[in-house]
Amino acid sequence: MIISGFSNFKIWGKDKNVVNNKTEYFPVTYGEPQQLYRSVVGLELSSSKVLNSPLEKSRDTGEMTTSQPFTLITGGHGFMLYYPVYERESNPQTIQERRQKFKGVVYTVYRIEDLITRIVNHTSVSDYSFFISDTDTISDNSLIFALDAETKKVNISTTIPFSIPLSCETLLPCQRKLMIADDSWFLTIIPEDNQYIIVIESMLLLLLGLGITTLITNYLWKTLSEKKSY
Repeated sequence: MIISGFSNFKIWGKDKNVVNNKTEYFPVTYGEPQQLYRSVVGLELSSSKVLNSPLEKSRDTGEMTTSQPFTLITGGHGFMLYYPVYERESNPQTIQERRQKFKGVVYTVYRIEDLITRIVNHTSVSDYSFFISDTDTISDNSLIFALDAETKKVNISTTIPFSIPLSCETLLPCQRKLMIADDSWFLTIIPEDNQYIIVIESMLLLLLGLGITTLITNYLWKTLSEKKSY
């Protein structure tokens, strides 16, 4: 780390204190852009349960994993994706082998506010109000990222920012599961008033079509029955 320009490199935890007396360390040693990630170099990932759990899972499974949303040191909320790295030319197959050959992880950090804003600016999704939650049933510990179609602003809270219409449970499939590596998030889109009209008109058209079909079927059946009676 001295060669990399970090002459005062120290391993520290989420409480900013130096971490000592561990048999295994998982500190951040590199990040780009450097002017942004210099502030987190040395952070011991295992000092945070939110960051350590997906790291250990990635190490033991050999698969990409994602963390739960958390508050970023640089500001805002984000999540991390981990991909495990093992010794060169090794192909560990068991948990024990993976732990023995484990060298570290390649990670990437996504700031959720920036991610949603970028998506909104490049699609027509900004025409709709929606929110993304980290659980399918909203509870006190659910973290919610919401976009208001009127203000075009991303809001973060632990409560639902919109009233969910009953039509979402009966007529419109408003919720979709989003797979982020090994984790599931849930997207709920709040339909506009004219969507209710479209759905109602579609339902009426369907019922009308079924009614006409029934009448035609009964007529044909009656006609065939009369012909058989001759």
